[in-house]
Formats: sequence, structure tokens, C-alpha cells
Amino acid sequence: MEHCAYGNDDTQDYATATDTDPNKIDAKGARPTVANVRVTYDKTANAAYVYFTDPEVRVKVAHMYPCDPVDVDGMINLDFDDQGRLIGIEVLAASSKLPGYLLESAERLDADGA
Repeated sequence: MEHCAYGNDDTQDYATATDTDPNKIDAKGARPTVANVRVTYDKTANAAYVYFTDPEVRVKVAHMYPCDPVDVDGMINLDFDDQGRLIGIEVLAASSKLPGYLLESAERLDADGA
């Protein structure tokens, strides 16, 4: 089954592919982190965007590939630059697709977060 219009189906269900417990500590005594990834969230629209680009550099989206909304039970769009690099992911219905701790720590774009 193909989940997105781009790439192959090497994916697993989110709940089984990731550990969503933000308090889990690894064997070295550290919590999992991701450095320099900007996440924005608009609670009113229930939409999030995960950036995979340098925050100081503005990159233009050259190609957007939508994931099949039926297969992923929502709308997820993959954005690529003109060299084919993944630069971001737009997630609609974000509160049902992304971990709460990620949305809580995201840069808020709505009036409630201002």
C-alpha cells in the first residue's frame, strides 16, 4: 500500500514506529532530541509545519507531494526544493498526527499562541 505519492512504502504505523513518551531516557541517560528543527503550529487551523532547512536561509518549495488522505487518515504534504531535497512537512489535523509535546513546544502562529 502506498501512503504518499512520492517514494515507496517503507513506513510503519506511527504508534509502532516511534516511542511517543517524551520522558523516556535512553541507555546513555539522555532523552531523544532533534537539534535545529523548527516546528510551527496553528491551533485554530490545527495545522503544523516541520522545517528541515537552515532557519536563517529561506528556501522555496519547488514540488509538493500530497500523501493519500485516505491511507494516512488526514492530509500530509511533503515539500521538496528544486534539487529534490525534503525541506518540510505540512501536517493538517496535526493534533491527531503529531505527539502533543511537539505541538506544545512548537512556535505558535495563532492568536492563542501570540
